[in-house]
Amino acid sequence: MLSGVVLFAACNTSADVPQAVETQTVDSQETGALSGNREAVDLLVGGQEETPVMEQAVIYYSNSRADGLEAETVEIEKLTPEALLANLTKHNIVSIDTKVNGLETGEEEGRLILSLDLSKAFSEYLKTMGENGEAVIMAAVTDTFLEAYGADAMRITVEGAVIKTNHNTYGEPLYFQDTDIRSRMEMKE
Repeated sequence: MLSGVVLFAACNTSADVPQAVETQTVDSQETGALSGNREAVDLLVGGQEETPVMEQAVIYYSNSRADGLEAETVEIEKLTPEALLANLTKHNIVSIDTKVNGLETGEEEGRLILSLDLSKAFSEYLKTMGENGEAVIMAAVTDTFLEAYGADAMRITVEGAVIKTNHNTYGEPLYFQDTDIRSRMEMKE
């Protein structure tokens, strides 16, 4: 009887155990041929490489006399405060160590207001400027952000505090500064 139980258990066990799966190895020459031709691999799996859709932004910067602004349209991958700041850095409007702490939007009296908070490096850079240079920097930052986000006014703070320099205190909202630039850009289009 014991041998019958063992035989029954052995038959039962072999039915429950999965059969060995046969694996197939691929020759390294075959995989090299496929990986060497990325387009062929993409076509085989139905994939396509996507090119990122670029956005446009208008960057305002100082003219050659440092008494007004000029503007250029640039392409950026995504509209972010950091992307705008990086383009302002290229024109020496902000220092390379200036960082964005935050950007918030709000509404006051039916107007869209931006609140841009920057790192301490921005105020330190701003304080090295004369009165005209400071005005140009504040106008360029303001105009760039207002244009990009379609806002009516903005506040710029440093580490959450109002910016104070030898020339000005920036506690009130700032508005688009150079309407002449807009008209010149529209004439070019």
